Amino acid sequence: MIRLFLFFVTGVAVLIAFSKIFNFDKYPKFILVSAFVLAVLAAGLGAYEGCADGWNSTSIGRSGACSHHGGVETHANVYGICCMTLSGIVIFFTFRGSSNDK
Repeated sequence: MIRLFLFFVTGVAVLIAFSKIFNFDKYPKFILVSAFVLAVLAAGLGAYEGCADGWNSTSIGRSGACSHHGGVETHANVYGICCMTLSGIVIFFTFRGSSNDK
């Protein structure tokens, strides 16, 4: 679930940022491909699997891994937290600026 969230939030933020920096009408493929690649990287590098209680197991991916430690869970690491924070800032300021209807 963390990986999917990272993928979605980072992809949306990169699309917003690159659409403002580059001309979307002129470079649509570049913007879409860049957003997808950066979102995949964020999802892959921003999370890791470990035991639910924090125990580091070398048997992740095998049957019975972490069975005595609450099962396997996905956790966000430093890269994931940074991607979520930066993406949240980009999305916040984008929608905050567009709500002025005066």
